[in-house]
Amino acid sequence: MTQNGNGPTVMLRWVGTPEEPFRGGNYQETLDGQGAGWDVVSTPQLNHRFGMIGDFIQFTHTDGSERLIMSSAAHPLLYDPETGEKDSTRHESVMLLSEKMPVGGWTSDNPMEFQTIFSMERYDPDEKGRWGAKWGTASIHNNVLYFGTYHQGTQAGHSHFKIADKRLYKQLTDTRQKEQRFLQNQWRATSVFRIPLKQLDDMAAGIIEPELLYGYERFQVANEEGDWETRPNKSGATPTYGKAGMGNPGNIYSWTSLSKDGRLFWGFFDAFTGVHDLLSQADSSRMLLYPGYSIPIPFWKHFRDTSPTRSLYNWARDEMNKDGMINEFVAGGDLIFFGSDGKPMTLTSNGFGNPCVNGIRNAEELNGRVYFATSTWCNLSEKAGMEFYEFKPELISQ
Repeated sequence: MTQNGNGPTVMLRWVGTPEEPFRGGNYQETLDGQGAGWDVVSTPQLNHRFGMIGDFIQFTHTDGSERLIMSSAAHPLLYDPETGEKDSTRHESVMLLSEKMPVGGWTSDNPMEFQTIFSMERYDPDEKGRWGAKWGTASIHNNVLYFGTYHQGTQAGHSHFKIADKRLYKQLTDTRQKEQRFLQNQWRATSVFRIPLKQLDDMAAGIIEPELLYGYERFQVANEEGDWETRPNKSGATPTYGKAGMGNPGNIYSWTSLSKDGRLFWGFFDAFTGVHDLLSQADSSRMLLYPGYSIPIPFWKHFRDTSPTRSLYNWARDEMNKDGMINEFVAGGDLIFFGSDGKPMTLTSNGFGNPCVNGIRNAEELNGRVYFATSTWCNLSEKAGMEFYEFKPELISQ
């Protein structure tokens, strides 16, 4: 799947040979149209109907079969960019469960069937804004599926809403004050869910809903008249442990997860990490045209302080202050783990003390030991660059 929605959404299987690894196969959408060693091994129902497949995990189901769980983003052309008309043949963001994996895997003659087990539509009541919401990491821990959401800041609800309903978007943003409120109400931090594997079929059938660990009990949704309404989440759930993003609006992405030795590690991406520096430390008074020559930028502080970035930053800070969490509104990505009792414990809320760390990108096991790799927003700093940490269970207290 490509970002513009014109590419295919398919599962591929390599069918080349060691001698000719990139020849043959029934997947013909390559530069020369002759195939590049891949067969399509998913049914046609997946292609051009679902968005990009993000995370997928293989697991052993309660019946002993091997399955895949896949997160699918909403199709980029769910709404026509010219007319705003919704295409009923394309899907919003969903979680997919495969059928039993056959011995030897799926083939072009025996392609993968699948079903939808959960969708953003069953949680977020904002039909036009939730189009931009995606699913992030997912893991199986103690026979329970954990999964989280992913939101690309203003490129999520804000930009997608604009395509889905140009008229209403214009009405909701025709003054600076209204635009600021629109930005805030369309912003989403990550929500985290879990459900026992034995209940997946019931969840798929809509009989039960997953447990909401962190998330939104209520949303602000615009009606057709352009007024904001408070609506409950569509699953009817109350968050078990707190607000979306663990109470930090900057935590927009459940980025990585790993189950190991009775703990499920869960890493986040913090969209506001670099903004702390940008709004309080960065000097944008001059524009560098070429090395050795720059020109002044008049009123740069005015542009900074009236920007959408400043508006969102101040709103997030005020929200955390109201919740008694202002001391946690700091630079640095967050990492938690769920223990054997299923309760969360924070390992770091400040990027291991490095303000350049905007998220925990990877959690991996190597030779029985757990390591974390970070992401960085910095470039010209001694604190820039990725870092690696090893988990030492003896250094924490249960």
